[in-house]
Amino acid sequence: MGALGVLGLTEADERLLEELVGRPDRGLDELAAAVGLAAGALRTRLDALIHLGLVRQTGARPARYAALPPGPVVEAMARVAEEALARARVHAA
Repeated sequence: MGALGVLGLTEADERLLEELVGRPDRGLDELAAAVGLAAGALRTRLDALIHLGLVRQTGARPARYAALPPGPVVEAMARVAEEALARARVHAA
């Protein structure tokens, strides 16, 4: 598990984010080659990252993608994880 795995991100998600932070405005073919995912799996991961507010689509056709500043989103995800952990501790006690 990568560093952001505790927040629910997969290793593929982390690789995608690293690629998009390093070189924004990338197309599907470029990203697929860079992270080693098939087109369908890549679209699924990109959709998940868009839903989390970590990535945005920058072009309509052909689709291109860029990472968004992760700070606020990661903080919110960490709060949710901390709240879930606190609830688990209450139930375990």
